[in-house]
Amino acid sequence: MLGPLDGAINQPLNPFLQAKFTDDNYNTLDVIFYDASDNSILYTFDDVAVDTVVEYQWNGLVSDTVYSWYVKSINNEGSRKSDIYS
Repeated sequence: MLGPLDGAINQPLNPFLQAKFTDDNYNTLDVIFYDASDNSILYTFDDVAVDTVVEYQWNGLVSDTVYSWYVKSINNEGSRKSDIYS
């Protein structure tokens, strides 16, 4: 995960979530950003080239609130889930 770093404070109310995945067996992956509070999908990127930085801007956040998120990458063999970041 590239950012924001886990435990980051004083972040903007519309942060950019960033991730980068590698895969030795595939050239592309599907990448899904999730809101960890309810596991809802924030955004899905299809057919992302491996080793590419994927960026999603999470809008509509309010101040003095802790938000958590994670990312999942999917290929034909299964999926990998990141740690949860807050």
